[in-house]
Amino acid sequence: MPELPEMETYKTWLASLIGGRTITNAMIQREKSINLPAGKFMKAVTNQKIQSISRRAKYLIFQLENGSCLLLHLMLGG
Repeated sequence: MPELPEMETYKTWLASLIGGRTITNAMIQREKSINLPAGKFMKAVTNQKIQSISRRAKYLIFQLENGSCLLLHLMLGG
């Protein structure tokens, strides 16, 4: 899987760029990609601090201060 080293690079880069910062707003471009109604999702992530960013396989996991996690798949091809 050649994209795994890239995922690790993105994880490190994002952790240094946004780790510890607070989410002030979010934009949902594709509602199918979230598992909550848009309004509820926005309430859950707005004003939450990103505590850490980790990686599991091809997913980046953003741990929020309220205990929630955001999963991100960058759709990289190998």
